[in-house]
Amino acid sequence: MKQQMKPMAYIVIITIPVFMWMWEYVSGAVIFPLIGPIELTATFVFGMPYWVLWYMVCSIPLTQVVRKGIGIKSTM
Repeated sequence: MKQQMKPMAYIVIITIPVFMWMWEYVSGAVIFPLIGPIELTATFVFGMPYWVLWYMVCSIPLTQVVRKGIGIKSTM
């Protein structure tokens, strides 16, 4: 269980401050790659903000890279 939480901790330490900074200092539209300019508070599906969608899209490959880097094998 400990090994599964390590990659998540690394990713959270990197991404949450970035999104907190964006929320505080970026006003207006944010340009997301592949999506285009979107308001930071705009929602996607079921009221989920676009920044949460972008976090998920980025975190899945980054998690795999971190897991490979620290030597944790996938159980799938």
